[in-house]
Amino acid sequence: MNQNFFIKPSGAIVPVVLHIEYLVAHPEEFDLTLEEIQQTYDKYGETFGREGQARDELLINAFKRGWIRVNYFDRNDRYTINGWALNNNLKNLQNFALDAATGKVTSMSTKFSDVMMQFFKDNSTYVTTVSDLMSGKVSKFLERMLTKLSSNSKLI
Repeated sequence: MNQNFFIKPSGAIVPVVLHIEYLVAHPEEFDLTLEEIQQTYDKYGETFGREGQARDELLINAFKRGWIRVNYFDRNDRYTINGWALNNNLKNLQNFALDAATGKVTSMSTKFSDVMMQFFKDNSTYVTTVSDLMSGKVSKFLERMLTKLSSNSKLI
């Protein structure tokens, strides 16, 4: 059984059936109006509330505002996580991982569950485990990478 969640910018975890259904049912939480959502669907010629290009645009805009989309697939014991940028979301992801490891999110996952994270700002992908995410190993890796990138940067 798959389970889906949103992590709000505040860090609150919200179980959802479909992410787009939650977004259109609660537009004010995403700083949107129903009219703006309808305009996005109209732009692509798609039916309101369906999955497609409009949904992708709406979700990416939510990611830019700090929302994180999480799917858990029990068949392969894997979380997929989508957001805007890892460094902007790390604290909320660590807290989510702690809840996942202790059974507060779903009773099926463990600290050994795989996590695949994709971030749209820089089109990056990270593969880790719940344990490494909650323990801070991912944040230490990120700090090393950011330090390495900034030390290699040169003005042109």
